[in-house]
Amino acid sequence: MPREREPPAWTKLTTPEHVDEVHRQLFAGVGPRAIARKVQATDPPMFPGMPILRVEEWFRRYRKTYVVPEQRHDLLAAARKRGVSAMRRKLDIVEELEGLAVEQRARFQRGLAAEKDAPMPLEAVTRLAAAYGEALERLARLCLETGLIQRVPRRVAGMVQDLMGNRAVFEFTEEEAARFAKDRLLEGVPSTAPHSPHPEERTE
Repeated sequence: MPREREPPAWTKLTTPEHVDEVHRQLFAGVGPRAIARKVQATDPPMFPGMPILRVEEWFRRYRKTYVVPEQRHDLLAAARKRGVSAMRRKLDIVEELEGLAVEQRARFQRGLAAEKDAPMPLEAVTRLAAAYGEALERLARLCLETGLIQRVPRRVAGMVQDLMGNRAVFEFTEEEAARFAKDRLLEGVPSTAPHSPHPEERTE
């Protein structure tokens, strides 16, 4: 277990109630200078015979060492609580949408089976297909938000270095990947444009 910090020396020069009040005001955002002036302006002052600048420095160090870490801890705890609650709600919605998508799929398949005996496409089946697609889209979007489905990057960037220490930055986008795949498909396919001989190959 981590060792607790020793309370600063100035806390032994006043009452625990005064220390709690200083802590409360620092936590609320009141500045060390304003608090130092206030406590030293009372009759009697909180620290008799002590300059305000010294008291201000005490409070400033106390805020940095004790108050700020407590504030950060509380903020992180609150954010974590809200995040967990929001994630749980989203996961519950994912489960509901999964059930809805299964039901829509079953209805759509029944509609397709009934449509086979019909002379023309049924309008109801078209609506079922749209509802099924919408359910899948909502489910996929929420799965991406919760991390249940990993989003494929649309751009990949990096850097390579040769043996001489020369560096080159490269970037590979989704469009370049599609163009590369198209070029691979066209490998070995002769061009339809007529071949124009090199000037040195031409015969007079």
